Amino acid sequence: MLWLGFPLHSLFISTNPTTNAQMSSTAKANGKGKSKSVADSMPAAELVSARPLPLADEYFATLCAGKHVQVRVEDARKGRGLFATQAFKKGDIVFTEAPLVCAQFLWNEAYGYKACHQCMRSLESPGEMAARLATAPTTVVAAGSAVAKPRTPFELPFMDQCNLTIATQQDIVTCETCSLVFCNAACRDAAMESHHRILCTRNDADHPLQLLQSAWKSIHYPPETTSIMLLARIIAMLRQGLDKNSKDAFTAFQQFYRCYADAEGHFIHKFLDKKYDKQLAFIQELFKTALYDDRIPELFTTHGFRSLLALVGMNGQGVGTTALDMYLVAVERLNLSESDAKTRDQFVEKLLDDIDEHSGEFDACEGSALYCLQSCCNHNCQPNAVPTFTENNATLHMRAERDISAGDEICISYLTPEQRHMRRSRRMATLRENYLFMCACAKCEVQKAELDISSESSDDSESESAECC
Repeated sequence: MLWLGFPLHSLFISTNPTTNAQMSSTAKANGKGKSKSVADSMPAAELVSARPLPLADEYFATLCAGKHVQVRVEDARKGRGLFATQAFKKGDIVFTEAPLVCAQFLWNEAYGYKACHQCMRSLESPGEMAARLATAPTTVVAAGSAVAKPRTPFELPFMDQCNLTIATQQDIVTCETCSLVFCNAACRDAAMESHHRILCTRNDADHPLQLLQSAWKSIHYPPETTSIMLLARIIAMLRQGLDKNSKDAFTAFQQFYRCYADAEGHFIHKFLDKKYDKQLAFIQELFKTALYDDRIPELFTTHGFRSLLALVGMNGQGVGTTALDMYLVAVERLNLSESDAKTRDQFVEKLLDDIDEHSGEFDACEGSALYCLQSCCNHNCQPNAVPTFTENNATLHMRAERDISAGDEICISYLTPEQRHMRRSRRMATLRENYLFMCACAKCEVQKAELDISSESSDDSESESAECC
């Protein structure tokens, strides 16, 4: 599902004048003496434009190559959409897509959910994850301090018959100069090629990027909706692209910048409310200190930084990865004897009860990501497709929720399953607050004609001409 919004808490963060002076000095020192040939031909100002972008036919044609989908504009009000070029049955995978960029939530990582820093693959075995989620932590005293005692992995029944593809300890590697962990050498190399050369902190606890992450965690608590590291990776990808005199990253991220302001040019996304100005200004200064590059100065202005926040707030797709779920799905599908099936069912029922008691709903490695094709899917309160993650990593599988005919628009819901069952006025308020548009899907149009006497707030009289994003 899509995690919506960005509920910054009303926590005042005081700034230290000395620290701020150091920030300005560091920011000025970063990014000097580099070629500007690509930056000149692809100005960063284009990335912070609030206006909708024209459809990039060649770009999307390349993305759709080999897939049975097409990006095109059929409704000027809604803008671009994704359409099926062949029929799909309910349950079919319409397309798969790797993320352009993804990042695990910072508190999720801090709470012990171990994921690859490139593809978000869960790095625990199903038994390790089951033990951590289903049992209470215990501590032992070591060197005068209480530390968490490692849990013994669960022995999961019929695990040897499940044929799972999971991260193994033999494959897991770390960055050679910092402690970030990857599920294999290929992911580490891909991260280095994409963004990690810029973002490597070299285990320096006082590195500006470490300070940025700590500050972010101090104002954005679970349940998390995005990560400052998603923005950081976007900047790093742009910078490393410029280092190679490539504008590919610019071209890709440019497709996401659409409709973040009202007609007067004022930001209206909920997490850009004025009541968060102090927090956002503090985070922006740390962000600039950690990542500034004078080839893309527009992205570090107040407008540019808030445009990046709006980008991930409106386009970010929630990602959840878990090796344990892979086991639970696989073991459920096994053709077992009646006795073995009973053993399995009793074990799974108790395991899920224990997880609910000790961990609640937080049972996966969670993060957010940007997907080029998925972001072209418009909203519908009765979607015909849903994003799923079945490979224990951030690879998205768009699954048909019902039969889809060739030529049909592929629509997902920007709302959670619970929100989709709310009355129309509540759905409208949520979509307007998070995505800046009013829905005109068939369900909403039918309900619009009905008298909604139970509505908590009547929004039906408002204009429904805003563009979809």
